[in-house]
Amino acid sequence: MELALEGERLCKGGDCRTGAAFFEAAVRVGTDDLKTLSAIYSQLGNAYFYLQEYGKALEYHKHDLNLARYVPQGSTSNISKNWNIGLWVAIVYSIMYSSPSLIRPPYLPINCAH
Repeated sequence: MELALEGERLCKGGDCRTGAAFFEAAVRVGTDDLKTLSAIYSQLGNAYFYLQEYGKALEYHKHDLNLARYVPQGSTSNISKNWNIGLWVAIVYSIMYSSPSLIRPPYLPINCAH
């Protein structure tokens, strides 16, 4: 958990490259908490999106979307999260395969410099 928290701190401070390395280390260490793992995958996807590494962004957002199947369903927040993950996958896929101008929705939880 400490690795993920440091990754989040670094990404919020603008160092997404190092932040992503901390998130990846957190994934390697592992966790039994599916919500925590989902949050790590989501933040990894966001970090790589800001770094314009769209293949990796798509990979981690897909992991998050697949993991959502195993998180208890039924709450409004979970429905909203699943919708947001699907939206991310669509945005990243669109950028990778149609090369429009860079899309940056205003609600992203992290802000990283390039």
